[in-house]
Amino acid sequence: MASDRSGVRQAGLRLRVLGPVTAWVEDRQVNSGPPLQRAALCVLAARAGRVVPKERLIGDLWGGAAPKTAEQSVYTYIAGLRRVLEPDRGRRGPFTLLTQSARGYSLARDACRTDAEDFERRLAEARRYQAKEDLPVWLRELEAALALWAGPALGGLPGPFCEAERARLEGLRLTAREDHADALLRLCRPQEALGTLTGLIVEDPLRERARELLMLALYRCGRQAEALEVFHDARLLLTERLGVDPGESLRRTHELILRADPSLGAAPFPTAVVSSGEDRGRVSFRATRRSSWGGRRCWCACARCSPPGTEAPLRRWWRSPARRERGSPHSRCGPPTR
Repeated sequence: MASDRSGVRQAGLRLRVLGPVTAWVEDRQVNSGPPLQRAALCVLAARAGRVVPKERLIGDLWGGAAPKTAEQSVYTYIAGLRRVLEPDRGRRGPFTLLTQSARGYSLARDACRTDAEDFERRLAEARRYQAKEDLPVWLRELEAALALWAGPALGGLPGPFCEAERARLEGLRLTAREDHADALLRLCRPQEALGTLTGLIVEDPLRERARELLMLALYRCGRQAEALEVFHDARLLLTERLGVDPGESLRRTHELILRADPSLGAAPFPTAVVSSGEDRGRVSFRATRRSSWGGRRCWCACARCSPPGTEAPLRRWWRSPARRERGSPHSRCGPPTR
């Protein structure tokens, strides 16, 4: 099947839920009704191909606060959805897209596609390329997945189902944005990661991985003091809100930055990462061609991304027994921080 510019595949019904909920039937946008009717469509689309009992649909829409008219409202919503989903059905013809049985309601699996499915498919592809250490393609798949979003998931629709699904999808999105920043760091592009990571911390100040990545990005941009300040802010926030200390990984990164450890792959002063897009492409290509992240095989890419004059210290570090014993979890072109 062909895809539109958003990446949502064409089908009998296409539903966008990564933003304001919008429905298309055979490439024609349709009015899917009031908020609870659109919420009912999202419930059915999430369980396409399976029968959703009327009682469960009521629970998904209202939870334990269902009104006395809930059953009649469900009938009304289903009738409204059928009118917009199959407008060309004959007066006595059978419904084929949204069907009803004694057990409940069902949306045809093969005729329904959502952008949430495409988002999760892209994430799965991204993980596959990450495992293969193909960093440029990993980054590209993450960017394609994130480009599908047009606003908060499920457009603020009410009901227990929409609230739970919104939280799940937003969690996947935040993790994908962290992975995107991680990929940029590993491709020696720390300045590009700064905006994403700063925004992530504003949205969710308790995300330790985002803070750790931001510390690494700042350090690799020659902003060591700001990187350390991010840690102190995190420690204060966690102590005040939760009464806990930062996690082990965040503490370890703080210690490495504090002593400007060579394993971080950058010196604590401003640097120009690469001079041109052509150079960056060569760095990325070399980094992804290595069979392993350890030892001398990765040094050429890391040195290429380091400031002038640091090649010799890097060379000594990569050859040192201490590096071989400890490894280099925070190498600029090395594995992710977690």
